[in-house]
Amino acid sequence: MSPESRSQVEQVMPGGRGVSWLRRLRRATRSTAALAALVLVVGSSWPAAAAPLTAIGPLHVSARGEATVLELETSQKPMFSVFKLERPARLTIDLANAQIRGVPPILDVDSWAVSQIATTQFRTPAAAIARVMVNFRRPSHYALRTEGKRLFVTITAHEPRPQTDPGAVKLVLDGARQAVAKAREDAAAERRTASTALDAAGRAEREAALAKQQAAEAKRLADQSRLDTQKGQAELERARTLAA
Repeated sequence: MSPESRSQVEQVMPGGRGVSWLRRLRRATRSTAALAALVLVVGSSWPAAAAPLTAIGPLHVSARGEATVLELETSQKPMFSVFKLERPARLTIDLANAQIRGVPPILDVDSWAVSQIATTQFRTPAAAIARVMVNFRRPSHYALRTEGKRLFVTITAHEPRPQTDPGAVKLVLDGARQAVAKAREDAAAERRTASTALDAAGRAEREAALAKQQAAEAKRLADQSRLDTQKGQAELERARTLAA
């Protein structure tokens, strides 16, 4: 800057502090550039929008022998943790960043290994958690595996499931069928008896009404006969009086 320009700047700024004002201006310019660069760096490293929640459901359950298999469908590959608890014995599966859809809160299974399945939803500071709890019907062990977007949980009871005798099953079914047939026959007989009783009651009611009418008619005839008798006696007495 020329002496003339510097003198002009000093004259413009109050107190003749033009040089220090220029220095502050240069520092402010450098600070603004640094701040703009920082904003660009921070903006480029800012995390993307949160990933969508994994939809959990529907749930399919199948049982064969000692094993019960749970097939849980998910909208994307599930991330989960699993732990086993006692009293009551149960398996708990926590699926991270997930939301339960299409699975009821309580599902009665009543298989050889599993009695019931329960689901719940809660949130931690880190993520939304979908919890699936599998209640064991008897002491069992478990195994988990994933296939794409599906999670398979196999619960296998330690105690073998008793083999059922087909002959015994047939006997039980035949006995049940016979009991049902007999119950139907008894119900039909009771309906017939009730119908007969209703008919008899109706007939008795009609006969009672007829007897009541007949009694009323008899009473009317008796009253008329008594009046006629009294009238005849009065006329007889009058005739005797005239004859005397």
